[in-house]
Amino acid sequence: MSEIARWDEFVVAARDGGDVWRGLDNAKAKETLGYSIRYLFVGDDAVTVHVKDVPLLGPIWIVPSGPSGATLDEVLPKAKVLATYAAEQGAFALRIDPRLKVDDAVKSRFQAEGYVPAGMFTPNQYTVVLDLSGTEEEVLAGFSKNARRAIKRAQRDGVVVERVPSTDANCDTMYDMLAATGNGRFGVRSREYCRFVYRRYAESGNGQMFFAKIGDEVLACSFEVKIGTKSLGLQGGSIRKTSGDASVNGLGSHGTGHALQWEVIRWAMEAGATEYDMCGTPPSAEADNPDNYFYGIGKFKRTFNKEVTDYTGAYDIPLNGWKTRLWHGGMERECKRLSMLVRRRHFL
Repeated sequence: MSEIARWDEFVVAARDGGDVWRGLDNAKAKETLGYSIRYLFVGDDAVTVHVKDVPLLGPIWIVPSGPSGATLDEVLPKAKVLATYAAEQGAFALRIDPRLKVDDAVKSRFQAEGYVPAGMFTPNQYTVVLDLSGTEEEVLAGFSKNARRAIKRAQRDGVVVERVPSTDANCDTMYDMLAATGNGRFGVRSREYCRFVYRRYAESGNGQMFFAKIGDEVLACSFEVKIGTKSLGLQGGSIRKTSGDASVNGLGSHGTGHALQWEVIRWAMEAGATEYDMCGTPPSAEADNPDNYFYGIGKFKRTFNKEVTDYTGAYDIPLNGWKTRLWHGGMERECKRLSMLVRRRHFL
């Protein structure tokens, strides 16, 4: 078996246990968006690099959720090795996105190295993470009282959560609900891309689709992924109270969302996961601000664990001075705008 076919084994072997965004399934999905993938080793660590060609500038190398490392001293040497190699291969910048928690010292050190903040690249820069290392009873006991009551309410009201296959019909149901939930609140890639993702992860055994129903009506859906002992809520959606209004769901008081998440967690635990990343909240400083765009999402997820984890976000390492200045001077923004306008798809 080739090294690429075994790539997830190498990713999981990292000291931090790997990450979904570094995995083979995500890499194969990004190939459908025009990325080329480099599978590299820095020492013993597997590094997945997504390469995107930028008009006039050439390639930018992107390391999602990496390089791996629990501390800045572990990340920086790997970043420098990658930067040197990327420059030799003609890249104008290297974008890194390490899983380092927000810290003023980290930001200062990156800036002292000449790295340029690049904002959020992966959707879980701010997130809620659950410890799944106990029994089901222990994990359930860690939820808030409101979450536990909602799960019981859902059972009483006849909410049933099903693990469903990624058939054409189910993929379309999932996508339509996701798009209605997003609708200006967050970006949703194309139907074809999402269908590829659902099938790819399902076929590899690293993903599962869930429908929450009352009778035959699908009220909410979720697609969950895993790698090693880590799981992540990739996408989710629910019915809307009013057609075209993404801001208010139509779930009522049945506890549907909590029941859905509980079945997701049970699946993750059965699959050997000891950690569940709920993927996306407001930053901790904004968690209690009702004016924040994602306040409702964060409020819901914090009923499972009140703590929000903040990561430092992505940084670009300039490899060609004038090209990087042009990139950050407005070209990245313009590439994103034109890609959505002309091709109806995200540029990165």
